[in-house]
Amino acid sequence: MQHLSQSSTSKYKAKHTKSLVFLTLFSLVCVPLLAQTAKELQKQIMQIEIQILQLEDDPNEQDTIVLLKQKQALLQQKLNTIYAPNIQPSQTPQNIQTQPNAQQPIQPSQIPQQPQQHPTQKIKHKTATSNEKESDTKDRSGVLLGFSIGGMQTEVTERGLLGSEVTSSFAPIGFRFGIQGFGNGLKSDYKKWWPLGSRIYVDYYFMPASSKDESVRSFQQMWSINADLLLEFNIPQTYVYFGVFAGIGWGQIYYTHQVRGLFSTTEAIQGNSLFANLGAAFTLGAKHRLEFYYKMPNSSTHTGNYLTRSISDMAAFAYQYTF
Repeated sequence: MQHLSQSSTSKYKAKHTKSLVFLTLFSLVCVPLLAQTAKELQKQIMQIEIQILQLEDDPNEQDTIVLLKQKQALLQQKLNTIYAPNIQPSQTPQNIQTQPNAQQPIQPSQIPQQPQQHPTQKIKHKTATSNEKESDTKDRSGVLLGFSIGGMQTEVTERGLLGSEVTSSFAPIGFRFGIQGFGNGLKSDYKKWWPLGSRIYVDYYFMPASSKDESVRSFQQMWSINADLLLEFNIPQTYVYFGVFAGIGWGQIYYTHQVRGLFSTTEAIQGNSLFANLGAAFTLGAKHRLEFYYKMPNSSTHTGNYLTRSISDMAAFAYQYTF
């Protein structure tokens, strides 16, 4: 009788040892595979959620949204199956006498899991992060660099008994450099649509001339320091802006007049002037700014030793990029 009892105990312990080995192998091999599969399913569910959010405003994509939701539900069922306990408590042997140092197998349900975040919350977080990064690269504030081309006229009158009047047409080619700011110090969400801005810059124009009188050769330069106030309005859901601007400047105008002939004469006239700047602007991608630029000198008439020069206002088209 005692021999039979020892034999039953040995068989029971051998069976229990096999169960322990199986559960240990399951924990070491299957659990990581299940965790990786669950991670892939979560990724697919989030991607489907993003597609649904992108298509929900399109009435023509409602059938597609229904199919995506069905696919999402199937994936969620698979995910729930993975996270459900694979071994029920009723399947484990009860009242098993084990040695004190024996290591208990780790059940899948005992593996600590991080709290699951709803896919919509992940999408909102990623969208907010991407918007912040995009706003950093789509900022209208920064260092500005631009060039322009336009037109203006200059009338020169030679004083004396044989004085004559010569009108020259100039094609100003200009460059500008400075800084520009829109809503500095504001959060990116407010900064994007903030309408008021300002800029400080230096511009320079050199102006080759054409004249009906072939004996006259003239050349003109102009530079000024400017401060403009900018008013722009944002087209919603884009980084496109349109608006107007106005400002003032101070600078100098240099004019060289040469008359070729039997008695060639050359005279240079320099004059200081205030300027009024105004125009309209169209901005693409928050960085590329196109302008119709109008510049009006306050002192349009300057007198030299033999000449009196009068200049007109300047109209130009300008391109500006903000770094």
